Amino acid sequence: MLRTHFSHSIPLGLRESILVDSYGLPRYWATVWSSLSLGHLSHNTRLMKLRYVEDAYLFADELLGFGALDDALGFQNVDKVAGILEGFFISLRNKATRTTSDEARWRTVYDFVSSVLSWQSRGGLHGALSETSKKLRHLNGLYKQLHVQSSKRQEILRALPANVVEVLYEMLDPTSSTNPFKREKTRWMMFVIFIVLLHQGLRRGELLLQPVNAVKNGDDLKQGRIRYWLNVADQNDKYDDTRASRPSIINLANR
Repeated sequence: MLRTHFSHSIPLGLRESILVDSYGLPRYWATVWSSLSLGHLSHNTRLMKLRYVEDAYLFADELLGFGALDDALGFQNVDKVAGILEGFFISLRNKATRTTSDEARWRTVYDFVSSVLSWQSRGGLHGALSETSKKLRHLNGLYKQLHVQSSKRQEILRALPANVVEVLYEMLDPTSSTNPFKREKTRWMMFVIFIVLLHQGLRRGELLLQPVNAVKNGDDLKQGRIRYWLNVADQNDKYDDTRASRPSIINLANR
């Protein structure tokens, strides 16, 4: 629980709201962390972060026994700390309704744990503390990027999945019975358009601008063969385009 001490027997720097256990004794590492890392924050922000960390202490007490989190941090038992972190994260993720405060609670607890372990790992040059530093890097890799709340941003499809491309190949094959176009000329035209869009990465407007002679070829002396390429350029200046909606190349200056 949070308790504010003003006793003269307590150093001036600790006469603030601190976390205490059920016996009224300070939660050791939370007190150290608050003194070293939260001093620049407002009083209300410090209280909020300490309440978040208290949730982790209570979770660890219930999971592994009284004082489990302070013991694990004090003995640099990174494996036990990782187990507490994982269980705490899962408990937040399994809540019926998750809020932004749950995300902030997880980030605060993770920062608290990693800060304490980081201080200890920098305190030694070899041996157990060196091993702690190695395990801390592993811990960062496991948990640093975890998020309690799923992102609400819609994922943008950057590429067609392989199974979709396969279906399109089968459907647009000019000889396929599933081809939706009736005329043979239209079937071949749509198949060529599909191949060019897929393999050359052209935008719709870029494709609609290109004349037939946009396909070039020449001798490749190094490879000893004829090579083909496609010149993608804005043709509006060369031809009188009578289409109602004239296509264009995006970012022409960067071409």
